[in-house]
Amino acid sequence: MKEHRRKVLFLALLVAAALPFVAYKVYQCHWYAQALPPELEVAYPVSVGEEFAFRGGCGVAVYSLSDRTLKAVKQDQLSFFESATRARGHREPEDRDGHYYTYQPWQRTPVPAPWTNDGSWFVCSAISSRLESEIVAAAKFEGAYYTMAPKATLLVLPALGYAVFAVND
Repeated sequence: MKEHRRKVLFLALLVAAALPFVAYKVYQCHWYAQALPPELEVAYPVSVGEEFAFRGGCGVAVYSLSDRTLKAVKQDQLSFFESATRARGHREPEDRDGHYYTYQPWQRTPVPAPWTNDGSWFVCSAISSRLESEIVAAAKFEGAYYTMAPKATLLVLPALGYAVFAVND
């Protein structure tokens, strides 16, 4: 009976220790999703990560797009993005951070050459190198779309089914 109690106690402590991390990851996924325009319906997060430094930080969030969004992007191409210029979590005019989440007009890839000449425009390595390489390779060719906001880029890669949000503050 004592052994059973130890196991239960150990599991309870493990859950208590892991809970703050899990809660933070859920919050992180939600926060980055709020930076995407509502026109981009996400199915689930593929990878979300960030790095902090003394004077700022950076982050990269990769989301799998819904089938409905991918179908609309493939059908309407660049015109799909005409109204996708404001983040879903920052649409109100009184939002003091709203200007950070207002996107420039969308463009077709390839992304500008300097973004991919020296590896990647991702300032931090918050996602796996394999995923980053896959995204950078796809951004070099036609068939995807990108936009920028102050301190951020947003890339939609229909061939991969991803929306990629990268921020550097």
